Amino acid sequence: MYSKNQLCAMNRAELQQLFEQCQPVEAGELHGCYQGNAYALPPFEHVPRWLRKALTGFINFVNIFWRGKSLIDGRGHNLWLLLSERFGFAQYAYHIDTEGCLCLNYQQPENPDMLHGLHARLRRLDAKTLLGQVEISGKPRLFFTLSQP
Repeated sequence: MYSKNQLCAMNRAELQQLFEQCQPVEAGELHGCYQGNAYALPPFEHVPRWLRKALTGFINFVNIFWRGKSLIDGRGHNLWLLLSERFGFAQYAYHIDTEGCLCLNYQQPENPDMLHGLHARLRRLDAKTLLGQVEISGKPRLFFTLSQP
């Protein structure tokens, strides 16, 4: 089991390696709203480990914008908190692929074109946590975790 502090300190290559070691997601096991944390944020990729850990930890502690994701019956959306009002944005359809990854596809008609190149893949990090990899135009850009509160 990895702590949030350990994940905050990891760079993209380390999280990619961890993602590849994670367990598959079982079909039908996920339903509801999940709290999210972001890791390997692009602006912090090349800063010293101690600074990346501190900055990423602070962003996840404050967490005033992105709150997580919903997963309900093959569809979902990101959960945001803006001006004290919770709302969903960035719709996606999801399915389990042949490798056991939960795949989120943002190429949905209700999304703006800028989101159509966005995909996410998730695997089970531990019993309570999923580790996700965000790809933009096929390139891994950042990682996130989802856990039920």
